[in-house]
Amino acid sequence: PVVTTALGTTFNAYARDEGVKISLAEGKVNVTKEKQVLTLRPGEMASVQPNNFSGLSKGKFDPSKTTLWKEGKIHFKSKPFKEILQALETWYGVQFEIKSHDNRKVSGLFNNESLEDILKGLSFSLDFDYQINQKNVVIKF
Repeated sequence: PVVTTALGTTFNAYARDEGVKISLAEGKVNVTKEKQVLTLRPGEMASVQPNNFSGLSKGKFDPSKTTLWKEGKIHFKSKPFKEILQALETWYGVQFEIKSHDNRKVSGLFNNESLEDILKGLSFSLDFDYQINQKNVVIKF
């Protein structure tokens, strides 16, 4: 397990299949995994990848982009389409089915928009059709 101890702060914790990231916007935190302890200052993040035996690693991040979710904003900067769909699945609680693949990268900022509005914009840019059936979304290029 990864433990984060807040020491008067604002931070973002992200845990998905691709790993755990703790990003610090304000204050100070200690992030602990087993016997390794990292102290983070604003603009720093600790991360651990699945099946990575080297433990925690420390890096930098852009606080203004990482905490956009608090304002209902989703931001993508040169992200592969597949990663965008994974983020939308988490954000909107849907499951995507892709009939064919597209490896292009996409950038965009969406501000409190519905899933349909986001897909409408992406489909116009990437030339695909989509169909939303409750919690299932089919995409076909």
